[in-house]
Amino acid sequence: MKELNENQNNNNNNNNNGIEIKPIKEKKTIHGEFFVAFASILLCYVSYIFIFQQMTPFSFKSFIIIIFYIIIITLMFWAYITVMKAPAGSIPLYWGFYIGDDDEKRKRYCLICNAFKPERSKHCSICNECVLNMDHHCPWVNNCIGFFNRKYFMQFIFYVEISFIYNFIFSFIYLIQKFKLIKEEKMSYIYYSFLWINCLAIGVATFLFGKFVLYHINLVITNSSTIENLDKENKDKYAKFCLSKKENIEQVFGKNKLYWLLPIISEEAKPEGDGLLWKTREINQE
Repeated sequence: MKELNENQNNNNNNNNNGIEIKPIKEKKTIHGEFFVAFASILLCYVSYIFIFQQMTPFSFKSFIIIIFYIIIITLMFWAYITVMKAPAGSIPLYWGFYIGDDDEKRKRYCLICNAFKPERSKHCSICNECVLNMDHHCPWVNNCIGFFNRKYFMQFIFYVEISFIYNFIFSFIYLIQKFKLIKEEKMSYIYYSFLWINCLAIGVATFLFGKFVLYHINLVITNSSTIENLDKENKDKYAKFCLSKKENIEQVFGKNKLYWLLPIISEEAKPEGDGLLWKTREINQE
């Protein structure tokens, strides 16, 4: 099978007439459902500890804090479910095969999908299909992150980080206030230490995950993707897609700002463009 693939690749490379053809790669398998289950349990655990351990004994003040926290984690889980279910974006059937189609559509070809690949699209060896403006395959959401669901991925990681920050700040404040319970012997040192360990763990997670979120925000602002950012050899090739910050953001979040923070799937919430043909810096300046 490997020899057949190599021969096929050699024949195609000799007769591609300038078309960029990538060699065939074996399909990979990642059991994303286990990653999703682990992430879901972990996020639920963090939420449980904050609401039912850190915020006790309950008071009117803690009740208000909990209400806002529930709003944040509701948006977080809503975005999580949406990014898992929303399609990343696939190549339309017969794209580039119609008579009269522009040669620009026929510059890149995928031997696995047997389809011409639009600019910035990549073949995912896990999903086993070409994905429009593929950012990466994320096992934590068991889905590819591409043109049509990248906004929901950004919303998800944003709300995770906001929930971590919120959790850490109020846990820290309440733990300082709870120290008097130790003196009054209303709380054991072991339990108090357990709460501090959880609080500090959230603090570390806030810092580390925050760097990850900032990395992806920078990619959106510069109209890049994880794959393109790591491809240092073709850095100049991708630079032409970086437009103004406003246009770059709209290509991920859409033009309607009402949907930038809401993980709603609708026509109004779609990103600007189609993921097939891309506006470039040169065209933007003309």
